[in-house]
Amino acid sequence: MGLACALHSLWRPEEAEAGYRRCLTDYRLVLGPDHPRTLLTESNRALLLASAGRLDEALPLVSQNLDRRTAAQGRDHPETLRAMNLLAGLCLAQRRFEEAEALSREALELGTKTLGTDHTERLTALVNLANVLFDQGRYAEAEELYTEAADLERDSPGAAGPSAPALLHNLATCRHLLGFLDEAESMYREALELGRELYGDNSTRSLDSMNNLAELYLDQGRLAESERWYEESLATAQRVHGDEHPVPLHPMLGLGMLRTAQGRFEDAETLLVECRGKADRLLSDGDTFRFDVLEALAELRGRRGLIEEAVRLFSECLEGRAEVLGMNHPDTQEALSKLASLLEEHGRDTEAGQLRSRFEE
Repeated sequence: MGLACALHSLWRPEEAEAGYRRCLTDYRLVLGPDHPRTLLTESNRALLLASAGRLDEALPLVSQNLDRRTAAQGRDHPETLRAMNLLAGLCLAQRRFEEAEALSREALELGTKTLGTDHTERLTALVNLANVLFDQGRYAEAEELYTEAADLERDSPGAAGPSAPALLHNLATCRHLLGFLDEAESMYREALELGRELYGDNSTRSLDSMNNLAELYLDQGRLAESERWYEESLATAQRVHGDEHPVPLHPMLGLGMLRTAQGRFEDAETLLVECRGKADRLLSDGDTFRFDVLEALAELRGRRGLIEEAVRLFSECLEGRAEVLGMNHPDTQEALSKLASLLEEHGRDTEAGQLRSRFEE
């Protein structure tokens, strides 16, 4: 299995998967299907598939692996909890929130009872659960769990671990969305500094912190500071990843929103139309980022007096978010509120009322 793991770490996925398959054939024959080495190889293969975006293939493999580990090692064994955490993460990636939440809560409870509060798998379950709650728009609940996880990471012996910047970033995002802007700014800066220290200036973690810091400044009306961070993030992302990659889309969207706020509508139009085209090419149909671009374009068209276009784009955004996120998600409610308000501002009260009735049933 060593060669397959080496190929995996070098990101040669086809060769690595072939190696894992060969090992599995031998291990199942010689050691049996429930042997720890067989189960570990299955986990590694599933993780490789997940990292390659092949979630539909990875998820049933992890589910089967969890069942076999439960039977062979017990539900509260650390390796069983590892499989449970991996399955929860895959369910979340497919927006299967109920399954992801149930698995994360079980892993957290078992980890707390049997491994202690600071064990790696217990911390993973804690962060998984926070991620599930965050993606459902349950920011206050997520913030409490991220705070606990960040405190545990901070109190662990030695230097900050590799998960520390992500935890700080997620906690800062919760504080941002909950309206605690000064705390969020401090945490974004801390996450950015730590991410640069651990991963370098060009890492996606560092870019995420730069983007969110820029968004925070935009929300506060600090447009010059926002512009500086968005432009730096976009230039870095394009240099590192190229133009045809998802990473530059986030600062491109943010810069387009900033240009709208500055009244530079033609510049905003150019950026947002380009961002929409690339998002359509590079992202899946259900990726929520595409709805963010629609919302930004709708607001721009509304500011330019193109009301019918704005209504159409807001409607498309609302329909998409309702289908993917559900009506109770804050982002869906925001799209509903903006569309209804736009209709009311232009004397279309009946349409606004019908819209609210339809989506608030």
